[in-house]
Amino acid sequence: HTRCLRESLPSVWCATNVVRRCSPRDRPRDPPGRPGRGRSEPGEMSAEEQVGRDVLGRVGLSTGFTLLVIGTGIAARLGEVMETSASAGVARFAGSVALPAAVFRGIAAIDFGTVDGKIVLVLTLSRVVVFGLGALYGYNLHGHKAQRLARAGIFGIFCTQSNDFAFGLPIVESVFPPAQSRTNFTSYILLLAPIQLGLINVFGFLLAEMSAEHASSQPLP
Repeated sequence: HTRCLRESLPSVWCATNVVRRCSPRDRPRDPPGRPGRGRSEPGEMSAEEQVGRDVLGRVGLSTGFTLLVIGTGIAARLGEVMETSASAGVARFAGSVALPAAVFRGIAAIDFGTVDGKIVLVLTLSRVVVFGLGALYGYNLHGHKAQRLARAGIFGIFCTQSNDFAFGLPIVESVFPPAQSRTNFTSYILLLAPIQLGLINVFGFLLAEMSAEHASSQPLP
């Protein structure tokens, strides 16, 4: 009996070690923030959720700041803080001097070696298609030819003209910071603005002028 007990002790010792190593207390745990198979510890946030929360925070902050500036301008206008002549001068300065200077400065600082021409072409064609669909819808509405041409130009501009500088730039820079993103998406916004203003809007204004010319050539009833 003593000999059998001595021979069985090593097997018992090995079995005890196997059970001890496989016990839940001694099992390796997943590192914080990287749970196994997508499971997260209670109260902890994964890396994807943290990135999404940071992006939403930056977008909300930039959008809120933009709305605050716009609201301040509207309140100043409604409250008659400035006289009519002064507000007209500020509007002329912003539209004729400040905005073109900002666009020129932004375009001059673009590294065109990093700009993908295919993306610019696709974005331009998409705006042209949207303009054409809006103009076609406006032209098919009821009315005489002069009114239909005017509606076509107005509807086309309305469908494609967006406030890229006030909302587009802050939102894009919040989602894709230039210092952290491989592609500088703000450059595409700066490149599309002259295309919208110098090509698409001009065609819409041309339709409006054709409407005025056609209306003046019509005999009065």
